[in-house]
Amino acid sequence: MDILEKFLNSIAYKFPKGYPDMKDPNDVELLHKLLNEVIDLEELKTKPHWDERIKERGTILDIISFPKDYPLSKQEVIKQIEDELNRRAINLEKLKEVPLSLPYKIGYKLFKPLLNYNGKNISLDLKVEYTVKGIKKIGIGNSFVAVINNDTLITLLLLPSDDNPTIELSLEKHEEREYGKPKPIKIISSSNYEFIITPKPESSQLIKITDLPYKVKTSYRPGTTFTHDKYGTGTIIAAASAGTRSGEPDSRGIVDWVEVDFGKPYVLGGQFKKTRTIKDVYTSISPDLDSPAAE
Repeated sequence: MDILEKFLNSIAYKFPKGYPDMKDPNDVELLHKLLNEVIDLEELKTKPHWDERIKERGTILDIISFPKDYPLSKQEVIKQIEDELNRRAINLEKLKEVPLSLPYKIGYKLFKPLLNYNGKNISLDLKVEYTVKGIKKIGIGNSFVAVINNDTLITLLLLPSDDNPTIELSLEKHEEREYGKPKPIKIISSSNYEFIITPKPESSQLIKITDLPYKVKTSYRPGTTFTHDKYGTGTIIAAASAGTRSGEPDSRGIVDWVEVDFGKPYVLGGQFKKTRTIKDVYTSISPDLDSPAAE
């Protein structure tokens, strides 16, 4: 019996069914509370293998069959892919926990770059180099999948397909024996898994700042104000991080999300909420806006 089984057996009596039902929100909340009492969940743990694979598979050597007539150069597209992958990996590491990684081994569909070409979004075959037991190997794929087990980031995979059988087979090959008997596999996806790369839009396609429901700023750091047409002005509690400082924009000039306390509590889905999360917030440096905006 491994440590996880011992822990679950010791707390089983606290749950109505005699075990934590991961489909029951109350059971999940209780399990989180009990876990927080015994382990530190400030952020996901990482294995050295994860760090190595981020460096290797996060360095794109080439894009196979890149369109010759694309408005952006291949190197410009590679830079966008590398920056976005690095940003997503950092944000994933900052998660406090992934509850499903307790009963399951998780294949987390982290990132799939798509190229908008001739009105269609096409996947890109990326070429990378990685090392296995001191031997250099070449990998080609279009989808990045993070492997998570027991709230620990194990490795980053670059797969030729993001269909479930391909992911499941890859996870089975990367089974971590120190966790005891193999776990069932669960595949989940980030909400913005597909990342569409497009040429810089023409002026007629630019977004008007006046059409956005909030006041555009150069950054949205915690502790500063955020003004929204519907919710009023509030204080930023937290924001996505594109680098060293929370609330700084990524290469698109966008902050993934901003959590704001507008001082107006509300009820959503039967739960009492004090803050609101605004997603995909533009900054004044975004090339998608029609003109710069002052804070």
